[in-house]
Amino acid sequence: MGCLLVSYSLTGHVQFLCEKIVSRLGCDWLPVAVKRPYPTQGFAKFYRGGRDATFHWPVRLATPLPDVSSFSTLIIATPVWASTVSTPIDSLLRKIDLSQKKVYLVISCSGGDTQRCKSRMLKLAKGCAYQGSFLSIDPKEESWDREGQLEAFCLAVEQGKVFEEEGKV
Repeated sequence: MGCLLVSYSLTGHVQFLCEKIVSRLGCDWLPVAVKRPYPTQGFAKFYRGGRDATFHWPVRLATPLPDVSSFSTLIIATPVWASTVSTPIDSLLRKIDLSQKKVYLVISCSGGDTQRCKSRMLKLAKGCAYQGSFLSIDPKEESWDREGQLEAFCLAVEQGKVFEEEGKV
């Protein structure tokens, strides 16, 4: 039973983290896409994305739902939108059964409340065996300085151990 990384990235920050995780773990990766893409800049980006996230409005996914039955471990990666989980990942978590699965979270933000995002994700991932989370503020190639922490997170995933960063981002 392997590991599946499921992610949504609007601006590339979560994708950056996922590429690093996949290169270290060699796990399967499913980037989630939506049928009606969100704007990537300007007022519309914040208005539509923030509105949908705040009210937990589901979106139609262009990506087929993954069959998670063959995976013992899932890593779910999301940006923080309006202090909560991104709408595409929220919509996905409502539709898949993560009971009896080890679940790790990867949360990327620009300085918002990661704890509220984590709480919402865990509420949606009913019955999972939560193993921990990796939190990051605006990860970018030119300013990345958390290789050690990400390596520790990946090692915990490989070994099936609990990983929880100190404090909160």
